[in-house]
Amino acid sequence: MNSYANERTDERFSDVDRSELHEIKSRESLRRFQRNNRIRKSLGRLFQILIFVLIVSVFAAVCVTKVFVIKNVEVVGTDRYTGDELLALIGASKGDSLYSVGSGEAASLPSKLSFVRSARITRKLPQTLIVTLTEDEPSYYCELFGEYFLLSDNLRVLDRVYDEADCGEGLIRLELPMVDKAVVGDIVAFDNESDLRYVLAYLSALESSPVYGLVDAFDLRDKFDLAMICESKYLVELADGEELSTKLTTLAQVLSHEAMQDKGKARIDLSDPSRASAIFDIKGDVTFENLS
Repeated sequence: MNSYANERTDERFSDVDRSELHEIKSRESLRRFQRNNRIRKSLGRLFQILIFVLIVSVFAAVCVTKVFVIKNVEVVGTDRYTGDELLALIGASKGDSLYSVGSGEAASLPSKLSFVRSARITRKLPQTLIVTLTEDEPSYYCELFGEYFLLSDNLRVLDRVYDEADCGEGLIRLELPMVDKAVVGDIVAFDNESDLRYVLAYLSALESSPVYGLVDAFDLRDKFDLAMICESKYLVELADGEELSTKLTTLAQVLSHEAMQDKGKARIDLSDPSRASAIFDIKGDVTFENLS
């Protein structure tokens, strides 16, 4: 009885008839259905994406471990080392994943191979590892502690030999300031650390000069009393390193002058490049001892 009275009361005080109420409820049901349907579709798509990612991850893992493996090693930039030697040095072996080695392993090679300045590792799919090496070439050599050391242009020790004849041709012999140690793979360490700066500066001036290919030896023991031997017959006094580039340019002009042709061994004074002079008084071998 009370329920019927309440319904009557609701109908009496409501501004909306029953058909309108039914229509409102239908729209709300439709919106709920559409919302739930969107959620189900989103969950379905998310599930599909997860399955796809899982399949791709499994496929990639299989490729990396079973397909993209090291079978061949190509060495670019040198014929000094074989692929198998380099592979062993970077701690890898054939059958390992191509992606198990990278820039970190490449960075370790210069410290293990004295002639290598830098190294880079790339890959050629599916099974080839490419090791590209940039080598240091010997430009100089020096005698230290009764042995001969091959040096790069920045005084990195590339090799050590026991006979001067094994140093090779075309290298300039250096007489260096007091050396503390010379370790293969490292830059020469001097007793006085400041000596490295002036030695490298003077070598740079030599390398950019027109006489670079004519120099047999360069005495750098005293930066205020530099000397050179050129073409095995000219002993050149340079004094200090002031205006060294100018002195070397003047030296090139002196050596090419017709007055120097068909004459004997000589001492050339370039301590003042504006007043170069040559004295043909050397007998026997041309050595730095001829200056004394």
